Amino acid sequence: KKKGKGLRYLDSDLNRSFPGNPWGNHEERLADAIIKELDYCDYVLDFHSTTAETEDFIITCGESKLAQLFPLRKVVDISAISKGNSLIENVKNGISIEYSRSTSLNTVVEQVSQFLVNLGFTRGQRKFFPQENYQVYGKLEKTRTNKNIRFDNFYEQTFDQETFFPVLYGEKEYKDILVLKLGESNYLSGKEMFPSTTSER
Repeated sequence: KKKGKGLRYLDSDLNRSFPGNPWGNHEERLADAIIKELDYCDYVLDFHSTTAETEDFIITCGESKLAQLFPLRKVVDISAISKGNSLIENVKNGISIEYSRSTSLNTVVEQVSQFLVNLGFTRGQRKFFPQENYQVYGKLEKTRTNKNIRFDNFYEQTFDQETFFPVLYGEKEYKDILVLKLGESNYLSGKEMFPSTTSER
């Protein structure tokens, strides 16, 4: 019925179907095939777009040196709430990039190109940026009393006597979640983590 109306049909969310199942539904079979292809890859970039009004940011599961090489300033660690069903939890070395829909394709291409230079795969001047690190520690579920409250992503706010940094407020795919709650972690620049890799190749 959805296909006839031009609507998107999913058996399940591919982003939550890893590591997959060769005998499962369509998304689970696709996830299984993707994981088998990526088994040969040393590094994986997983790109996402969000409907939230937010600064673009990196998602990791635990500490990631790979994230330090990508030219974005905010890094969000989701390991505290992860369930093992995302792509980056099932590859050797991966990070996800969450892009706002207002980010241009040219910006994405420039950032990926700089990442490849920083990684040492292509020639150019390596550039690193100070990064702010956050950890997701919980979520605020939507209720009738809070559904109209506004949050500003990555700006410290206090709600119900709890102070946190909100992220992904305004994400339309979140039916029951109003916002994810972040605690600030450490502050570390890529240059500090990779002190010997700042020269031009």
